[in-house]
Amino acid sequence: MARPTPDSSIRYPLNAILGAESNIRLLRELCLHGGYLSATHLAERTGLVRNSTWNALNSLRQYGLIVEEGTNRSRLFRFNSEHPLADSIGQLFGAESERLRNIFEEIKASGKKLSSRIAGMWLYGSVARREDHAGSDVDIGLIAGPDDLAAIVEAVREHLREAGERLFFLPNVVGLDFNDVQRMARDDDPWWKSCVADAFVMLGKHPEDVAQELLRGNGDGQKRPE
Repeated sequence: MARPTPDSSIRYPLNAILGAESNIRLLRELCLHGGYLSATHLAERTGLVRNSTWNALNSLRQYGLIVEEGTNRSRLFRFNSEHPLADSIGQLFGAESERLRNIFEEIKASGKKLSSRIAGMWLYGSVARREDHAGSDVDIGLIAGPDDLAAIVEAVREHLREAGERLFFLPNVVGLDFNDVQRMARDDDPWWKSCVADAFVMLGKHPEDVAQELLRGNGDGQKRPE
């Protein structure tokens, strides 16, 4: 297959600026941070290796998108807010952050009216681990009493159906009653252990805390742990 003919850099700089994930990660971090960061801190905050960090910094510097201070190992970098593309790039990353905040707020809102009957609601799976891709579900776990569970899960799913269409995410809601939690925690269930390890709490208590209360006898499988 023939390779595409390179485009003019002066006409289409975004091809190169946003065409490499390392560039995007560094731009996002510098843009949202707003101040100076060292190459070491940038590597830690973006998860990039040293060589990729420096290659991206050199690329962005060529396009004038970063400002550099200091010399040699004491160099610091910040986003160039005076660049002609700075406002548009800033708005792009701002919109990205706002969408994530809105997704999390909708998840919380889906259970807020029912919070007195929900022992805990949390994210688990690839989104909680920050390993999701474009087709990944947003996995949501919740714990409630056996008499309430079905109605609560349906109410949460209904709320998130509209929010998912509007914000372009795929909610997957899994409900557990107190008996499920006691059994899985007692049996060291692999799925439960994974949930506990990944859990990013949205409402109520961490699932492990709910399980520990139940196993200590603070719940009897019929009511929510206090």
